[in-house]
This record gives sequence, C-alpha cells and structure tokens, in this order.
Amino acid sequence: MISQPANSELGAGPLQRSWAGLFGPLLAIVTALAFAGLIAALLTVAALPVFGYRATVITGGSMQPSIGLGALVVSHPVSPDSLHVGDVITFRRPEAATDVTHRIVGIEQVNGASSFTTKGDANASPDPNAIHFTSDVHRAVLTVPYAGYVISFIHSPQGLATLVLLPAIGLGILQVLGMGKGKQAGENAGA
Repeated sequence: MISQPANSELGAGPLQRSWAGLFGPLLAIVTALAFAGLIAALLTVAALPVFGYRATVITGGSMQPSIGLGALVVSHPVSPDSLHVGDVITFRRPEAATDVTHRIVGIEQVNGASSFTTKGDANASPDPNAIHFTSDVHRAVLTVPYAGYVISFIHSPQGLATLVLLPAIGLGILQVLGMGKGKQAGENAGA
C-alpha cells in the first residue's frame, strides 16, 4: 500500500500554504484600506452640507474640458454681490428640473440688481436667458475628476449591493485562504 503525505489529504501542499501565507495578509490589508478609503470618501461627501457645502455630480459635457463628465463639483453658497466674471456657479433655472453648473461670462446691473450671463465652456454661445438671484448662489470651490461616477454608483442599488458584498467576499476569501492553518498547527504539535 502506498501512503500519501498528510498534506495532500488536507489538500494544502507547501506551495498552497506559502501562497496563502504571503497573499492572505496582503489581501486583507488591501481590502481593508480600499473599504476604509471608500467609507471615508462617502462620509466626507455626506458631511459637506453640515459645513454649508454642496456636492454636484456633472452629468453633461457643457463644461468640458475644464470640468469633465463624472466630475464632482463641491460648491459653497455666496452672496450674488461677491460673484465675478469667470466664477463657476451651480444653480437651477426656474423652468429646469436639474441644477446647471456653468461659468459666469457677463454681469449687468438691471434695476439695481445683478443679472448674470452664464455659458458652458464647451458651448459656442452663452445661455439664452440671464439669471437673477434673490438669495445665495453656489460657487464652485473644488472639482474632483471622476469622483462623481463613484458617488453616483454608490447611490444606485448595484452600488449599495457592492458596498455590502465586496467586504463579505473579501472576508470569505480570507477564511478560505486560512482554512488549513489550524489543522497544520495541530499536526505539528502532535508530531
């Protein structure tokens, strides 16, 4: 009768054990750092309103190349009197269902109030109607390219599922990679 080494009965040869010993902790660290980074980014975006800021995901191409599709624009409310030509602002026209992020290209005084002409950087001509603000308007203070894609994805059902499943899958992989360790330690103690 030919006997097999105990390692093959467990299905964990020396090569498999060394791979798990090397990549298991590395996978754990990378998974933990990626998850922590994602959570930190989400908490930062979620906390922006507490400090008076607002995050807007750019879904159109009118501000390219300065602000691309999928960018996250962080803005802060300011008085219309503090706005200047060249400022990028996020606002909602009365007839619109969504916000617009465009650059101010002209300011005129009409009946003692400021009237703003805006234009998307990629557009050939200014927006058709000047706008007036009766309260604060959001001026862009920071643009983070592509971050809006992540925020939009996380707010989707698939993104929420991913946020829950990826750490679970990572923990499952770590469990599988560490399965032979307890048995191997027990065998060495008995020998």
